[in-house]
Amino acid sequence: MTTHWLQRNMHRMQAALVALALLFAPAQAVQAQAAQDASTAAAPELTYGVRVGANFSGVSGDNIAIEESNMQPSVGAFLSLPLTNWLAVQPEVAYRPHDVKLSSDQGFSAQTWRYTTHYLAVPVLLKAYVPSPGASKLHLIAGPDVAFKLGGNVESASSQMGELPPAFGSEFSGTDVGAVVGAGLDQYAAGRVFSLDVRYKLGATDLVSDLDGASLYDRSFSITVGMGF
Repeated sequence: MTTHWLQRNMHRMQAALVALALLFAPAQAVQAQAAQDASTAAAPELTYGVRVGANFSGVSGDNIAIEESNMQPSVGAFLSLPLTNWLAVQPEVAYRPHDVKLSSDQGFSAQTWRYTTHYLAVPVLLKAYVPSPGASKLHLIAGPDVAFKLGGNVESASSQMGELPPAFGSEFSGTDVGAVVGAGLDQYAAGRVFSLDVRYKLGATDLVSDLDGASLYDRSFSITVGMGF
């Protein structure tokens, strides 16, 4: 099911890569000196800032399939603490909503439903800088991600009316533990750091563990931009 979700979202990933190339093109000749100065340090000093972007909800599991995934806004803040000249640790906090339409073959009267939930995510990421010339710095990120459910709503999306299975709704897991991997670019300009990240969330928590014969794991893709001070 993860493969099908990736196929459906391939155009979004391709657009993200194009955006990375366009947004962080090599510095112009008039910025050559500033770029040379910035290239002497692979990682910035202590930095804090904000991030905004889009989250594309995805799921994977047994006896549950994703029918539709809607883009949702994401907003948060981060603190980047340098460990070496090429490695930093970056704790974050972010509001990350999900909106997916799911179906199940478990024989419930409502075969299809839409689940909207709101998470407060707290990832703690290692950020490794890849040596590169100029003022733009390529980085790789990875680390644990813990998301706490703030609330949620389940609605029947099936033509067959009936009560939804009890595991969907208030009994969805209140905590989602997983890992985040991704890559991005930092651009140094005017004393600030502008960044663009592409991330993938690999959830390890079964969100519907109370439902026999079914499982559901977070498989979300996000694109965020940030500004650091």
